[in-house]
Amino acid sequence: MRFDTALVALAAVLPAVEAIPMKELFAKRTTPLVLPLNVKSGFRNKLYRPYNYLANVKTLPVIVGGSVQASNSSSTSSDSESSASSVDASNDTEILGGKAYQQQFTVNVTIGTPPQDIELLLDTGSSEIVVLTDACEACVTNGHSVLNYDQSTTYQSDNKSVQVNYGTGSGSGVEAVDMIGLGSDTIAFTWMNVQDSLLWYYLPDTVAGIFGMSWLWPLTTNTSLSMDLAHYYWPEPRFGIYFGEPTIPAGVNMSNVGQGTTYNAGELTLGGINTSRYTGDLNTMDLVTSDPQRWLVDLQGIKVNGVDLPLNQSLGYATLVDSGNEGNRVGPVLCDKIKDIVNGTYYGTQIMVPCNQTMSLSWTFNGVEYPMAERDIFNAPEYYHPGAGNCILSFSCTDSSANGYSYVVGSPFMRNVYSVFSYNPPSVAFGKLA
Repeated sequence: MRFDTALVALAAVLPAVEAIPMKELFAKRTTPLVLPLNVKSGFRNKLYRPYNYLANVKTLPVIVGGSVQASNSSSTSSDSESSASSVDASNDTEILGGKAYQQQFTVNVTIGTPPQDIELLLDTGSSEIVVLTDACEACVTNGHSVLNYDQSTTYQSDNKSVQVNYGTGSGSGVEAVDMIGLGSDTIAFTWMNVQDSLLWYYLPDTVAGIFGMSWLWPLTTNTSLSMDLAHYYWPEPRFGIYFGEPTIPAGVNMSNVGQGTTYNAGELTLGGINTSRYTGDLNTMDLVTSDPQRWLVDLQGIKVNGVDLPLNQSLGYATLVDSGNEGNRVGPVLCDKIKDIVNGTYYGTQIMVPCNQTMSLSWTFNGVEYPMAERDIFNAPEYYHPGAGNCILSFSCTDSSANGYSYVVGSPFMRNVYSVFSYNPPSVAFGKLA
């Protein structure tokens, strides 16, 4: 599917690309393609933070070159900032220093001719390439990053309407075909031109859509870019994900926490894996169904503060490995037990505890226990009462059984393992980080 020197020739056949088997168009790669991943600099962009939370930045601690320092009380702010009420963020130093920072990981791609740079959320929970475009009025009005699709000379669409639904938002638009650039490779593939969506509200302002890497799910455009690449183009039909630590340049002042600044953090290896990222053998698990639609594996155990939680056999043990989810979903029954163990309180569909509380959490898959670092157990501070010093845990209590699985392990869990997703044989593997 490479055509670095054949862009014009391929553009001429774009309307018929879907009818031409990929293996007849392009030579197979001989080496894996490695793409750097990004993580946002701050907390979840909109869900937990009222818009005026950062109105007076001089009350906040700042991060300079990766270390937390006290805020300079003489800092100046704009007229709009100085008119807002001050926020007591005395507890944020501990939060920023070791707990509860952004869990959304993204990948940079290009779309169109000439290519436009955009940032997409890396999502193993869905299969679609979904892009917010300037046809989405709400996206543009709210200052969200969008793709100017009408500026591409290779954009093609028959205006077939499509709808996509996620756990945190939905979108409608049209099916489209255009050039998608992944690192040094450029391909033609079907994607969704989102024209009406609430996704902009749930994504950081700089993220213009979703890069789905699952099987054929949610079956709107009936396409999976990663699945097709695995079968026809990659040297191996698998990919590896490493969620690393953000690289914060020395001297960078991150007092704009939560404003969407992006730093490199990890890598996505397409068509192979990076064996230097893990130690020992990979723990490989077959998917729970013989006709896969999602990356589902069986969970064997969850332990919180040393207490084993009873898994509900009647619900099954199927667990979705979902890089696009900022939390870990366990359902209302286990949430009740977790809340009691940690002496927490409910905060909507999540659990809230004091930020200075010590916690442990581990998951067991295929006989191997995977502990999570404490920083990843805490998802975000509770912003509406910042002086109280409470944090939201990375558990969601939403019931997932109607979706065909009982549990979800998202990016907080995946930050603690090296993850390998294989299309043939259908499996997921975890490796302990090197």
